[in-house]
Amino acid sequence: MPDTTEKESPGILIVEDEALVARDIQSRLQQLGHRVVGLAHSPKQAFKLAEELQPNLLLCDIHLKHEIDGIDVAAAITERMDIPVIFLTAYSDKETVAKAKAVTPYGYVLKPIETPDLQIAIEMALHKFSLEQELRDTRQLLATALQAIGDVLVFVDTEGKISNINDEAEILFGAKDRQVAGDDWHQLFGLERDAGEHSIQRFLQRALSSETVTRMPPFSVVKADGCQVLLDGIVGPTSKKGVSTGVVLILRELAEIHDPVESLPSDAERAFVLMLVNPDNFDELAQTLAADDRDALLLEISAQLNRSMRASDLATHYGGAIFSASLPHTSLDQASSIAEAILQSLSEYRYLQGRVNLSFSIGMAHYRPGVGGAEEESPLELFRRANWALNLARQGGGGRVAVWRPGTDIDIIGSHDRQSGLLAADSGRDYRNMVLLWNTINSVAKSKGVLDLADKLVIHFHKSFDLEMAAIFLPGEQGARPIASSPPSLHEQRSELDLAPEQLQLIDSAITGDNLDADGIAHEGKAHCIPLRQDGACRGALYVVSNGAQAGLRQKDLAFMKTMVDYVAGPLVQQLSEPQAIVEAVTVDPESDLLYQSDAMAGVMEHIRLVAPTDATVLITGESGTGKELISREIHRLSDRRDQPFVIVDCGAMVGSLIESELFGHTKGAFTGAGSATTGKIKEADGGTILLDEIGELAIDVQAKLLRLVQEKQFTAVGSNQYQTVDTRIIAATNVDLEASIANGSFREDLYYRLKVFTVHSPPLRERAEDIPGLASHFLRSCSQQYKKNIKGFTAPALEGLQHYHWPGNIRELRNKLIRAVILCQDQWIDLPQLDLHGPADLHTVSALPLAAPVTIEAGIATEPLDIEELEAALALAFEQQVRRCLSEGVLPPLGGWLEEDLINASLQLHQQVNTRAAEALGLPESTLRRKVARYGANGQSVRGADWQAVSGQLSRWIAIAGEKHINPMERLQQLLLRQISLQSRNQTEAATLAGVSTPTYRRQLSRLE
Repeated sequence: MPDTTEKESPGILIVEDEALVARDIQSRLQQLGHRVVGLAHSPKQAFKLAEELQPNLLLCDIHLKHEIDGIDVAAAITERMDIPVIFLTAYSDKETVAKAKAVTPYGYVLKPIETPDLQIAIEMALHKFSLEQELRDTRQLLATALQAIGDVLVFVDTEGKISNINDEAEILFGAKDRQVAGDDWHQLFGLERDAGEHSIQRFLQRALSSETVTRMPPFSVVKADGCQVLLDGIVGPTSKKGVSTGVVLILRELAEIHDPVESLPSDAERAFVLMLVNPDNFDELAQTLAADDRDALLLEISAQLNRSMRASDLATHYGGAIFSASLPHTSLDQASSIAEAILQSLSEYRYLQGRVNLSFSIGMAHYRPGVGGAEEESPLELFRRANWALNLARQGGGGRVAVWRPGTDIDIIGSHDRQSGLLAADSGRDYRNMVLLWNTINSVAKSKGVLDLADKLVIHFHKSFDLEMAAIFLPGEQGARPIASSPPSLHEQRSELDLAPEQLQLIDSAITGDNLDADGIAHEGKAHCIPLRQDGACRGALYVVSNGAQAGLRQKDLAFMKTMVDYVAGPLVQQLSEPQAIVEAVTVDPESDLLYQSDAMAGVMEHIRLVAPTDATVLITGESGTGKELISREIHRLSDRRDQPFVIVDCGAMVGSLIESELFGHTKGAFTGAGSATTGKIKEADGGTILLDEIGELAIDVQAKLLRLVQEKQFTAVGSNQYQTVDTRIIAATNVDLEASIANGSFREDLYYRLKVFTVHSPPLRERAEDIPGLASHFLRSCSQQYKKNIKGFTAPALEGLQHYHWPGNIRELRNKLIRAVILCQDQWIDLPQLDLHGPADLHTVSALPLAAPVTIEAGIATEPLDIEELEAALALAFEQQVRRCLSEGVLPPLGGWLEEDLINASLQLHQQVNTRAAEALGLPESTLRRKVARYGANGQSVRGADWQAVSGQLSRWIAIAGEKHINPMERLQQLLLRQISLQSRNQTEAATLAGVSTPTYRRQLSRLE
């Protein structure tokens, strides 16, 4: 039997570089009854053992024979964990003592070590540390209790019966003390006795049985007057003469909820994830900033968060420094990937013009319709869970994502520091925002048309903000016309509302974009008008009038309203037309999901039919957006495995540290957090087909493990040494040149040849122009039905423009442009301007072009494409002339910086300001492009000379042509410029200045070039 006492004694980690001395100390401590959890003989080993073993005391030699001493080791460990330190030392000087004091050690033991001195030092250190820990817990308990203290007292005995309530509780619940005495506690709150395992009722029930002070999250009850009120507070034990008599609930009122909380639909497709985002250490940073800078920082965070979200997601500033994001139709796995990308985007961005860099924590909770009772579908419960996860992420040191897990989120005061934006929200208004957010999402999800949606929205705004009136207006020929109002004062035809002329003028001016403030809102006294905008055009306005009896609307309230309005603008516009029959479907192979008429795709289909019945590994190549996934599905459909699983793994979207477990599965305990064994995607596809999409993004170490799977159909799960055999067909897809990746060391050559058994190339859309009309008609029909538009087809200029556009984004870009065109179209025909094929310049120049020759578009001018060698030679000559002129005139501008900035601007213009596509075209990560855009935008564009126009005027054309030839456009031009600078410059300092980099960086670049 193990020694229970030894296990319960504090664990001691010894850091001593002399092994004999370390073992001697270990022996002495064990004789004294202490538990030694590890011996570390180097700083690196000390850090590793401290992280793994989580000791209760650190015994560390000051003088280690390594690059850092024991004081630095102790300082680094105590930064990561709360642990007492005792230093061992043979001698000391004033400088060493002063440095050691900074670590705040709990004792010193002099060498040679005497056992009694060692025993006394350890006992004193543990005792002192325990007292300080108890003091910290007490302070935290008092701080949290004072924060949540209220006037309502409810006493409950050990059997869960109410023994007494005070006067404030009588007023809140509308019942006398004598009336409720002896009732079960949950009856007073109107709660069911039997509740779901993780509902707020169960939480309170566990809290009542706890021996410690427990913080209660917000929950709602109905007051005696019928009004719904939000409560929180604390629960603590009561006793008399040392004997427990039960508990007392000390409650406070947070807010009255005027707008009833709606439940979401039970449709399984309505599942979504709630995400709370919080900058780490914001409170400390805010104390160093002026009020305007704090407000600007919050606005920047909100803007960056929205840029990182999908178009269907809703992100808003919730309260304090807490931001809320709702991800509809999203699984927890999908949300985890999205959250990691958001975390990276927010953390890499430089705020306040580059002065501030922040780390962030994210907490998530998943709403699954039909799971649990009504309380489980409450926004308070969902926000509580996301808030708990946010706290967990912050307690783990920040800079991470945490997900709510059932059964572990009871909050015991004193056990952790759980300061939270949700629990410390700005009075009741932020809770009201939470309810409005929930009800808005709900309204969009359940609406049955534009009028139904508009009616629901104005009712929620009216009640949530206690407004005098709320209404939604749409533009009309005779001025703005209302379609919904609350209170409901519209006439029968929904065309009239009793408003004064100046109020109607305010609405018209908001719709036309006149007299808006910096936040895009029009004001006139108590009236405020917020435009509903979509794709840069105003589609209507929300008009609100604050209640004269109230203090009025804060700027923060109006900003929150605007976020809600921006979110609902799309759904409102999309539902403005009734569905009608539209264009005929494109002619397709009835047995296939692939839509084609071209010879190029007919050849692809022939290859698919040949390889599908076999078990050969297939490598699908092609640019992004060409339909490589559809080709893989077609191979599976035509194979003998058609009735078995078809599993897709996006190698580029998975988190690097988890990709191996995602593919191969893991055993229980294989790594931190692996609480149970899981089968990976490869095992899920056993008997069927697995698509390894974007295989070129796979980490090099995972590629090695994939080799055996491809060759032998065997693999091992993470944490296991047992091989498993699967009958899984492997299809890999990539949009990058794998041979180039082999050359730069990012892809294994042996894996490449094992995957390249049979190759299918998915041609770009520009090489299958015959398919464009049919694909466009197919997407038009689909989008028209989705957005309830009665659109018959394309005008002649629009169809001509579709066939002549270069389509750098291929079929995916075609579909997205059709979605945009359908949303913009207000009649029965899609016209050329609605397709936005050229960007902001004049679009109609395309209509005069012959149909036979594809063209490259730059700034609205159609030109014949140049040969890439000719264009490269022209740019090299322009660089040569520019460098020669600069050197002859003694002016040294940062030509390298000019080139990078102009390439980024050209790519953004070429790709309609879509960052992902612009970055992909330049071979840059999107986060890098965003940082560079922010830096150049902050510094402003420096003045270029006239000679530079010979370069900048060709950049859009260069990017398009280089992309066709699979050439990195930025890297190639930087090499051309660097070569001219190196050939003509007289010294490296001069050359580095022209390259726009430091001299050491220039030397490294020159070395790579050579």
